[in-house]
Amino acid sequence: MHISTRLFVSAALQVVLAAACSSEPVSDAGAGELERPSAYESLPRVQPVYESPLCHDQARCALPPEPHGAVNSNGDAIVGVSSPDLPPVVLVPAATRELIPIGRRGTGPGEYRSPFAQAFDANGDLLLVDPFARRMLRYSSTGASLQTARISLPPAMAQVGSIGNIADGRMHLLGATAPEAKGTAADSARIQLFWLAPDGDAEVRHSLELRLPVFGLGAMIEAPPIFAAHALFWVATGGVVYLARAQTLSVERFDSTGRRDRVAGFAVAGRKVEEADVRRFRERMMPSGAPSAMREAIERQLARRPDRHPAVMRMQRTADGELWLGQTPRVQGDSVEWLVFDAELKPRVRVWLAASDAIIGGTRGRVLIAREGDAGEQDGYWWARLP
Repeated sequence: MHISTRLFVSAALQVVLAAACSSEPVSDAGAGELERPSAYESLPRVQPVYESPLCHDQARCALPPEPHGAVNSNGDAIVGVSSPDLPPVVLVPAATRELIPIGRRGTGPGEYRSPFAQAFDANGDLLLVDPFARRMLRYSSTGASLQTARISLPPAMAQVGSIGNIADGRMHLLGATAPEAKGTAADSARIQLFWLAPDGDAEVRHSLELRLPVFGLGAMIEAPPIFAAHALFWVATGGVVYLARAQTLSVERFDSTGRRDRVAGFAVAGRKVEEADVRRFRERMMPSGAPSAMREAIERQLARRPDRHPAVMRMQRTADGELWLGQTPRVQGDSVEWLVFDAELKPRVRVWLAASDAIIGGTRGRVLIAREGDAGEQDGYWWARLP
């Protein structure tokens, strides 16, 4: 999918967690150890079986760049949209398969700046969290605004991971706290798990202190190198946290008290960075007419690139408890291999998807995949099962 120049500049100025140079061990006593690369190669490799589209009409189901979202038990989906030319957030009801815009960008009731996390509650209401505007928003299943609450997150909270375990009007919210100094890097980050009340009050449940270099908001020269590894994290039912440091094809699980109780995956590093990767990146990020300052900044980042890609680029968890880890696309840039764990974090299968495909979520043994057509046209949202 095309990534616009505007999106690149925005991404470069956001806080990211870079998982390079972590000095923390990959396993604790009793937490488990990573399996050998040969064990990964022995896992079965399957193709998803596409069943039916949740939305399949190019006029109504335009795919955003890098779509993300959530799926509820009924098969309805929220899709976050990052393109200025499309509705910011949409709802796709399984019954009607219509895209319904949810809210809009702004500062009024029901409006937001940049929602980073979405979820459904037990009543079918939609919840959005906007960490930059410090807002929590609630909508009905038809898209009507029900509540806009100011949330009391720490001033240094710069990245929100996910929402989970919505119950009794409260929900878990996972976020990363970055240093207050802008344009600098530190050698540690605090990932905090909150109980977020309906009125917006946030109660810290526990914090994870991790040695993950944090790049603050500042000049583009302070942004992490191109192809650098970034930590990914996810909060699930009961306040369980999943963390992928991205240096190996693996995931760590922390219980509701912040204790690491499981390490699963393989001692498989990301593939080497090839000249074809660099050439493709330049073609995508430096279109003709790009400002010279942008070109120079990108070249500086490329000059600091690591020898290898991250082992994990994407992470998604379904309502059934399956965890999907997406690797770096092949050097041809056409496809990505995903590692699928079951609910007990036992490696299950490897799955090949097109590099442009994105997993929105899953439920009842199915996953919802945003797909592009064979000719690169937008193809909609499709349900798929694994054989």
